[in-house]
Amino acid sequence: MKEQKRSLMPFDLSANHEMLRVIAKEEFLYLPPIGNSGDGVIACSTYQAFARLGCRYRVIEAAVPPSVTAERIVVVGGGGSLVPLYDRTSNFILSHHRAAARIIVLPSTIRGNEDLIANARNVTFYFRDQESIEYVRSLSPTTDARFAHDMALMLDLDELAGNSRRWRSDGFSPRQLNRLMIRPFLASVSFRYRNRRTPNSLSAFRLDPEKTEQAIPKTNLDVSGVLGRSQNFTEAESRLVSNNMVRFLSRFTEVSTNRLHVAITAALLGVRVNLFDNSYGKNLAVYESSLSQRFETLKFCEAGSQDTVRSAA
Repeated sequence: MKEQKRSLMPFDLSANHEMLRVIAKEEFLYLPPIGNSGDGVIACSTYQAFARLGCRYRVIEAAVPPSVTAERIVVVGGGGSLVPLYDRTSNFILSHHRAAARIIVLPSTIRGNEDLIANARNVTFYFRDQESIEYVRSLSPTTDARFAHDMALMLDLDELAGNSRRWRSDGFSPRQLNRLMIRPFLASVSFRYRNRRTPNSLSAFRLDPEKTEQAIPKTNLDVSGVLGRSQNFTEAESRLVSNNMVRFLSRFTEVSTNRLHVAITAALLGVRVNLFDNSYGKNLAVYESSLSQRFETLKFCEAGSQDTVRSAA
């Protein structure tokens, strides 16, 4: 594993700290994100933050009935699930907000979801970009919409490395280890063989519904899609998947991607990052609200060329 020089600019995370201090005051139920290894990084950094503050909580799944969340504080994991491409998070909120004492949504991006915005009166939304906040307030000025940075920006790499071997005692079944560790390892070995002519550079562009017209190099590896997935990230799963991501990305000196959390994880490691937008503008919005202030090694690039840079880091 290559040691990169981590170059992080002074960065104000006070909004996140205040959000977490409020959450830590009472016991709560936590609905973690689902999805790919990028979502795993969000979940891992969230679990780390909960541990630092001594939060008291129980993990739930989206399928629980409203009777489970009645009169309880519910914290919903952040990310990019509040867009028309996905409905798990919005359906959960609409099903539970009336009975719950309060629902708190960790830093997310929102598009569409007019029905959710109009009806979720018992919800505090934290958004990771100003565009989302302005959009919600334009539809419903009374909706509680606040700013906080993406939770992955709070990822503690040193703590993660210190617990990198805990998977041995986390009780994973052989099937889980195959899904979370063996298949991702084989995919990374195969990629390194195919990419042997340019071993220090990684192209990691999306191949899922959020892909763009960006040309896909032959040696592309959609990292988030292959390094581990979960239908409800437990702490152990998120730690293992995040370790997969960190160990893989640390092998490179330059990464070009339109995967937001590939970009964030690589930049936290000190890797040079060329970040491109996704299909609905999430990456640019988060770049302008957070990443441009955080990373000297990350630059935002226009589609079609790594040389067309909106703002040099």
